[in-house]
This record gives sequence, structure tokens and C-alpha cells, in this order.
Amino acid sequence: MYTTPAYSRRPKSESTEDYRRRIGYKHAESAESYLERSCGCVSLFAAVLQTEKIYGPAQRIPGVSNPFSLDIGWTWLARIANKEQHAITPAITIAFLEVAGYYMSQRYRKQFAKLIAMVQRAVVLKAAKSAPPGPSSRLDTLLEDFIRAGCTFPKPPHGRELPAKDLEFL
Repeated sequence: MYTTPAYSRRPKSESTEDYRRRIGYKHAESAESYLERSCGCVSLFAAVLQTEKIYGPAQRIPGVSNPFSLDIGWTWLARIANKEQHAITPAITIAFLEVAGYYMSQRYRKQFAKLIAMVQRAVVLKAAKSAPPGPSSRLDTLLEDFIRAGCTFPKPPHGRELPAKDLEFL
């Protein structure tokens, strides 16, 4: 589900149904549903990567740490930018950046701005040819806002901090 940045090519001998099953489509699943599910998986992946920021040294349980750090997110994003672009790439890139982008920008600062510039050149410009216009324009807007805000995401993702009381988010 794109948590490993690899795209499967369809051999000429493979049927469309077999190919769709191999890349993760469920039986009779629409492309829209598949896209939403893929983005959900990438969002969960991004959330796991940035949990180390919530549980800093003061809250850590001795001997327990998150084996998936933001470094893996950096690698994932760089590989997405360096891969051949597909129609789904802008949507999964948005899903990733909306969840982990804030903390990646806090941690990597200027280097992250360089990675975002690479993503903008690779994903937005190259994938625009094959991707649906919605995700491409949303990604372009997100990256332009990032640059306009001084190469940072201005606030953590919604729902990042747990409420102190049950009714706090109402």
C-alpha cells in the first residue's frame, strides 16, 4: 500500500483484474475507494513515524522506543520523489505530508525545505500529466503554503494532541 515506495508494473501477459489484485485492490473496489484506502494507509504510516515526538525522553517507558523514526519518513519521501511518477503519487504524498510534515519540518529545517523543493519538482510537475487534477493541485497548494510560511508547516496536524477532557474538541 505504498508504504514502501515501489510501483508494480503490469506485464502485457497479465490481466487487468490480476494486476489490480496484485497492487492491493479489493474485489470489485472502485479506483476512488482504492485511492482513499491507500492514502489512509500512508497516513497511518506517517503517524507511526512521528510518534517519537509525542513521547519525548520524559515520557518514555524504559527499554521501549519507536523503531520507526522520522528518518524513515525522510527516506520514504525522497524515494517517492525519485521514483517514476504515477497517478496516485500526489495523493499519497499529500497524505504523508499532512500528518508527518510538521514534525519533519521542525526536525530537519533547511534540509527538509530542500527535500520539499525536490518533491515539488518531481511529484507536482511530473505527475501532473497522469494524475487527477484534484490531488495535484492540493499538493501544489500545500507545498506553496509551506514555502510561503518560511519553509515550515505552521501548525501540527489536527488531532495530534489528545484532549485533556472528553469535551475539549466539541
